[in-house]
Amino acid sequence: MLHKQIWDTLSTIDPTPGIEKKNGLDYLSWSFAWSQVKKYYPDIITHFSERTFPDGTVEVTCRVTIRQGEETATHEMWLPVINYANKPIKNPDAFAINTSKQRCLVKCFALFGLGIEVYGGSVDLVEEALPAKITKKQATQVRKLLKASGADVEKFLQYFEASTVDQLPADRWENIIGMLEAKIAIKEDGDADKN
Repeated sequence: MLHKQIWDTLSTIDPTPGIEKKNGLDYLSWSFAWSQVKKYYPDIITHFSERTFPDGTVEVTCRVTIRQGEETATHEMWLPVINYANKPIKNPDAFAINTSKQRCLVKCFALFGLGIEVYGGSVDLVEEALPAKITKKQATQVRKLLKASGADVEKFLQYFEASTVDQLPADRWENIIGMLEAKIAIKEDGDADKN
């Protein structure tokens, strides 16, 4: 299986030469990460997208697909556009968005195994690097908000790449709630206009 082969290869690379320090935190250089992955897997496809929230903050998403022969392996990661203090930036400029895209690319490579230990300790299995799911209590709250908003549940789940409400990613909790609350507000404004 290609995912395992990639993990077994990239997770053994020492990331130390590519680590940079910023504000007391360790970051893996995107150029180091890119060159290491490209060395072993030259057929890489990357795709970036952006999403702006009602408060003006922006989230970037990176999808990386590695191809080898007929097989492909894909991971996706998302990241808010943040400032030097790791706080989301409202109405970020192109430089801030570009920086977040590069950081997001490196985080995506970490899901394949490269430098995963930089993100909080070494792990043995790829599954451990996958995002945690929301709690049962949070899932109940989402179901209520979905009903109140009149949202298309299937499209909503597809957007967050989840098959069920229980599978929604915990690290996107604020985005999930923000999106549903915004939809409810729009619906209530529309209902008020009809009266």
